[in-house]
Amino acid sequence: MACFARLGLATVLAAALIACAISSVYAQSAINNDSAVAAEDILKVLQVQVLHRHGARSGLPRENTTKICTESPCGYLSWAGVEMLLKVGGFLRSRYNSDPSVVSSPMFESPNYNLDVAYSRSTDVLRTLQSAEAFLRGFFPNMDSLYAAIHTVPESADVLLNSNTQPWLKFFYSNNKRLLREVCNPRTDELFPDWREITKIGAEIYQEGFCSDYETRSDCARTLFDIGAAKKAIGELSQYPLLEANFEKLKSITTVLFDYEYHYNHSDPLMFKQGGRGQPFAQQMVTNMEGVMAGSNTYRLMHYSAHDTSLGPVWGTLGDRTPDGMMPPFAQVLVAELLQNTTTGAHYVRILRGCPGQSPDTKFDFAWNSEWQMQCMDALGIAYKAKENICPFADFKRFVKWSEPADVRGYCYLDQASIDIANCPSETVVYGTPSSVLVPSTCQFYRSACPQFACGMGYTLNSVSMQCVCSKGSCLDSNTTSGGTTGRESYAGAAVNTDEKIVTLRDSNGLSAGAVASVSLATFCVGAIIAAAATAAVCMHTTRRWHYQCMHMRSAVTERNQLRAEREEPTKNLVEVI
Repeated sequence: MACFARLGLATVLAAALIACAISSVYAQSAINNDSAVAAEDILKVLQVQVLHRHGARSGLPRENTTKICTESPCGYLSWAGVEMLLKVGGFLRSRYNSDPSVVSSPMFESPNYNLDVAYSRSTDVLRTLQSAEAFLRGFFPNMDSLYAAIHTVPESADVLLNSNTQPWLKFFYSNNKRLLREVCNPRTDELFPDWREITKIGAEIYQEGFCSDYETRSDCARTLFDIGAAKKAIGELSQYPLLEANFEKLKSITTVLFDYEYHYNHSDPLMFKQGGRGQPFAQQMVTNMEGVMAGSNTYRLMHYSAHDTSLGPVWGTLGDRTPDGMMPPFAQVLVAELLQNTTTGAHYVRILRGCPGQSPDTKFDFAWNSEWQMQCMDALGIAYKAKENICPFADFKRFVKWSEPADVRGYCYLDQASIDIANCPSETVVYGTPSSVLVPSTCQFYRSACPQFACGMGYTLNSVSMQCVCSKGSCLDSNTTSGGTTGRESYAGAAVNTDEKIVTLRDSNGLSAGAVASVSLATFCVGAIIAAAATAAVCMHTTRRWHYQCMHMRSAVTERNQLRAEREEPTKNLVEVI
C-alpha cells in the first residue's frame, strides 16, 4: 500500500510540473504572439510624426564674427540648411506616396498643403521656423498653396521642444562650468595631449584669443566643432586644413557632453528622480497616437522643427546613446509611424532615424541611419530590441513609461549643487507688506519654470516679483519670529533634495490579457505543487497510522484465538473489515 501511495504522489507532482511547463510555454507564446506580425499581414500607416533638427546654419563663434559668418549672420539658416530640409521633405513624401513596402496607396496624394492634414510646430527661433517651412515645401511641392501655419510658443516656456527650460540642464550648461568641464576635459586631454594644438586650430579660424586659455580648452574645442560643421555644410571646411583634420576629434568632445546630459541612466539617482530628459516629447508622441486610435486626432502628419538639444534628449530617453543619437547632425529626423494591422486591427509603432548628407558633394541626399535600434518593453517588464524597428503600441508606451520621473517633481527636481546655483532667498514676504528681498535671476528662472514647486506650504508665488508670499496662518507666526522659513525648508529655494517630503514611485507595468492568464495559470501550478506536497504528507502519515493499526489488530486477533484455543472454545471465522 505504501508503494501505491508514493506512486500516487509522484503522479500528482508530475501532473503539476507538466501543467507548469505548459503554462510557461503558453506565457512565452502569448508574449511572442503579442509582439509578432505575420508576414502575410499588412501594416497600414495611420499617422506620421516627424521631429527634425534645423538645417545647416552659420557658426556661433566667440570672436571675429564677421570673418567667420560669411554665408549668413551667425546662427542663421544657410542656403545649405534650406536644401537639406527640402530633401528631407521630398524623401518622406515619396516614402508615403510611392514606396510599396510602406503604403499600398498614396497617403498624401495631393501636392497641396492642407491644414486639415498637416500640423506644424516649431521652437520660436528663426532658424527652426525657416527650417519648418523648408520641410513643408519639400513635402507639399505646390508652392501656390503653401501658406504655412506653424505653431510656436515663447522659448522660455517651450517645455516640449526646448530642453533648456528644464532647470537642471539650464543650470548645468550656463552656471555649473566646473562640472561641465569635468565632463569634457578628460576626452579633450585624451585627444589633444598637448592642449596648445587646440590653440593652433583656433588661430586658423580666427579664435586664437578664446582658445588661448588652458582652463577653457574644452569650451574652445566645442566651439571649433560648431564652426567646422557650419563650414562643412557650405563646402568651405577644406579651406581650414587643421580644422578639417581634427573635425571628428572635436565632434567627439561635444558628443561626450551631450551623452552626459541626455542619455537616460536608470541607475543614476538624480536622473531616476527627474526621468528621461526627452520625456515631454516622448509622452506627446504617445498622446498623439492615442488620439488617432480614439478618433480625436485626424492629422496624418504631425511635424516638429527643433534643435540638436531637442532630439538628443528624446533619443536618450528611447534608450539610444550612439554618436548620431547623442550629437544629431543638421536636419536629422525622427520619424514615428503609427501602424495598424489590417487583419487583426492591432496597433504598432515604428521609429526610424535618418538625415541628409552634410556637405554639398553628397547633394544633401537623405539616408536612414542603420545604427538606430528601437527598444520596447513587453508585458512582463522586459526590454527588447524591436524587429525592423516595429513593436506593439502597448510595448512602446510601456518603454516610454519606464523612464518617467520617479519623483513627482520630475525635471523640477534639483540636486544640492543646482539648489545652490538657484540661490533662492530664505526670507519670505508677509502678504500685504513691502519687501526689500531681491530674487536672483537663477531663482527667478526656476520659479518661473516650476511655479507649482517654487514655494512651501502656506506660501504663494507672486508672478511679478517672483517672491514667495506668506498667505496663510500656518506661516504668519513663524515669520514674526524667524523672518520666515529657509528656502531649503519651504521649497522657496527650488526643489529640495528631501525625498520624504514629495516622492511618488512609478506605477508597475500593466499586463496583457494573455500574460494575466499565464501568470494565473502559473500561480495555480505553484498552488497545485504545494497542495500535492501537503496531500502527500498527510497521506503518508495516514498510511503509517493505518499500517500500525492493522498490525496491532492482527496481533490482538492472534492472541485472542490462541486464548480461545487454550480454553477449547469453538473457533469462529474472523472477517476483517478494513
